[in-house]
Amino acid sequence: MTHDGETTTPRNDLTQSTRLSRRAVVGLSGAAAVGLAAAGPAAAGAPRTVALPDGIRPEGITSGPGTTYYVGSLADGRLVTGELLEGTVGTLWPGMQGRALRGLQWDARSGLVWAAGNVGSEGHVWAVDGRTGAVVSDTLVPGALFLNDLVVTDAVVWVADSRVGGLWNTDPTTGATVEIPVRGGRRLTGGDGLELAGSTLYDVRGSGEGEVSVLRLVEGAGRWRAEWRGVRRNGTLDVPSTATVAGRWLWAVNARFGVASPETASYWISRLPR
Repeated sequence: MTHDGETTTPRNDLTQSTRLSRRAVVGLSGAAAVGLAAAGPAAAGAPRTVALPDGIRPEGITSGPGTTYYVGSLADGRLVTGELLEGTVGTLWPGMQGRALRGLQWDARSGLVWAAGNVGSEGHVWAVDGRTGAVVSDTLVPGALFLNDLVVTDAVVWVADSRVGGLWNTDPTTGATVEIPVRGGRRLTGGDGLELAGSTLYDVRGSGEGEVSVLRLVEGAGRWRAEWRGVRRNGTLDVPSTATVAGRWLWAVNARFGVASPETASYWISRLPR
């Protein structure tokens, strides 16, 4: 089926004592000067793509409130923000040499953007004020190998380490982890970012380099399982890494891994149907 140019393949007050762990609650590992600029032609009231600064080498994306977004840089660890429906972008947290940002999550309770990444070989988790760009906390994660994604719960930030693979369900109290079986459709062979909206789980590049796999999570007999629901893709995707649900759409950031001259290449966010 097609929708607005996209192709769908259907199946028919946080505390300073916040604890950190290197396993995600639901984790899929596969293997971040303010000036606003409009980007991308508007379609159905929303741009099909949102341009990011050249050479940013984006990896993580999160959103809130509304359709405000945040994207992190692998090149210099800067954090940029803008408005998806207006196609704007500006720097919230300036970059620095040696820092790389990957996983991001905006927390509606505090207005903080949590970011996972590294400075050199050290793994870090930062909390950044989503309005001012002030760094509220910077936590070193001992023994981290490749911090890639994170999720914020009521009192804990869980971080995924990409050196550990598979689709997993982790008990946030005990840390006990079991693999989630996937029924039907394509086999999940990789993946990067995960986005959970209700019972729908979006797995970026879970079943292919240029697509987002769609799964439905179902709980039964005390265990979780996943049911295949198809993929989201369109011609603007170029090795997406992560995605966020904002407004009526799914927005995927294109990391463009393997592109020639990544330090000067163009990058963008793609809009996909939910």
